Amino acid sequence: MLKIALGEFGPAAIAEWMRALGVEATIGPTGRVFPVQMKASPLLRAWLARLQSHGVQLHTRHRWAGWSDDFDMIFDTPEGPISVQSDTQIFALGGGSWKRLGSDGSWPSVFAERGIHTEPFRPSNCGFIVDWSDRVR
Repeated sequence: MLKIALGEFGPAAIAEWMRALGVEATIGPTGRVFPVQMKASPLLRAWLARLQSHGVQLHTRHRWAGWSDDFDMIFDTPEGPISVQSDTQIFALGGGSWKRLGSDGSWPSVFAERGIHTEPFRPSNCGFIVDWSDRVR
C-alpha cells in the first residue's frame, strides 16, 4: 500500500506540494526535487506550520528510550521520563550521522534487546574512482 502511494507521488507532485507550502521547487535531470533557493529550512518551517495548523502535536526535546515491560513507549523529556501507550508504533529514528541533532544511531541496541532484528547501518552516499579514457578526461 505504501509503495503504491509513494509511487503515485512523483517529482511533479512533490514540487507542487512544495509550492503549496510557499517554496519554489525545481526538478533536476535525475528526477530529484530541490528548493530553488537550495535551502531546506524554509520548507521544513512551512511544513511544520502546516502540520500544526491541522492539529498535529509535535513533542520536541523528547528522546525515545525504549519500551516498558508492557511495550508502552518510554521517552526521556526535559521534565523526566514519560510512558506513552499506543496501539501502533511507527519508527523513523535515523542513522548515526547527525549526533548534534539527536540522530546518534543508538536505537538498534534497544531493538536487539527485545529480539527485533535490524540491518546494520551502511553509507547511503558513495564515492568511486573511474579510470576515465583520455578522450573523456
